Amino acid sequence: MHLAISLDIAAANGHDILDFGQISAFVQKAEAAGVDMVIISDSADEPSTSPFEATTLIAALSTVTEKIGLVA
Repeated sequence: MHLAISLDIAAANGHDILDFGQISAFVQKAEAAGVDMVIISDSADEPSTSPFEATTLIAALSTVTEKIGLVA
């Protein structure tokens, strides 16, 4: 069995926007806990208040992780 976490970066409506440090810390904690992959989703249908686009975010996250799978 594989464990995955989905992180919707487009769902910041009315909530505090996460910065890269917070997102990378979350993904590193997930990796340390044995999670197999993190799925980063965004949306082209609706405007996002997130400063990140999913593909470039996983590229940046790959520099701070070793074993966890990153999916956009």
